[in-house]
Amino acid sequence: MAAIRGREIDLQMTDPGTPKLPSGMWCQLRATRDRPDRDLIWVDRRTSPFARTVVACHEFGHMICGHDPQPTREAVAEPWAVAQLAPRLSLDPAQISAVIGRCGEPYEPGSTEWQREREAELTGRILAQHILDPDRVRPRGLLRVLMGRS
Repeated sequence: MAAIRGREIDLQMTDPGTPKLPSGMWCQLRATRDRPDRDLIWVDRRTSPFARTVVACHEFGHMICGHDPQPTREAVAEPWAVAQLAPRLSLDPAQISAVIGRCGEPYEPGSTEWQREREAELTGRILAQHILDPDRVRPRGLLRVLMGRS
């Protein structure tokens, strides 16, 4: 996926220290002096390996479907929750607020946002089914990371 997108993909799992955050998110990060443009997929470590795989696959589903993070309302996420997660991911709290602000927003069935989430969910499920195929000899790549074996 990184080769297709032409950007690094950084998959991180941390315990956000609060239950008020989503189980995963995807951010597109602009280049800094130290790092090139990259994608960040964050998954809550407190979930099971299976759930982490499904959540990460949903976020990869957005990439596969060609979605871009959508503009969101400012300061929707609770400031104290964002303040706890930001240092763990080396992000600016505003970046996290923009992404997390979408979580839990009710999307009107059939709306553009609803269609995007549905498309990412279906694509992510197909990807997860492939990754979690019981006929595989051993976990590889993404699954090794999500199971904490990297």
